[in-house]
Amino acid sequence: MILDHHVKQELLRTVRSYLSYKLGISDTKPVLSENPLYNQKTGIFVTLHKNQDLRGCIGHIIGHLPLKEALFEMAEAAAFSDPRFPPLSRNELQDIS
Repeated sequence: MILDHHVKQELLRTVRSYLSYKLGISDTKPVLSENPLYNQKTGIFVTLHKNQDLRGCIGHIIGHLPLKEALFEMAEAAAFSDPRFPPLSRNELQDIS
């Protein structure tokens, strides 16, 4: 699956908003726009960087869930369940890309 620039930007914004929600900074869980692409089952990896260093990366090569569901699952796992790193903290969110 090839993602165009606008889709990539929306996914990035959505992951950042979702992590803010999971950390209790925001009260609203983000919702992706209606895009048929997001209903496709596809492999996905969410990679988090802190000041350009790896901070978390979790994903699946094979699509088990639609992208609109897998994005949230993998974002949460990369932030809080990557065994190489402690769970993401509120203070770190501003430095995550």
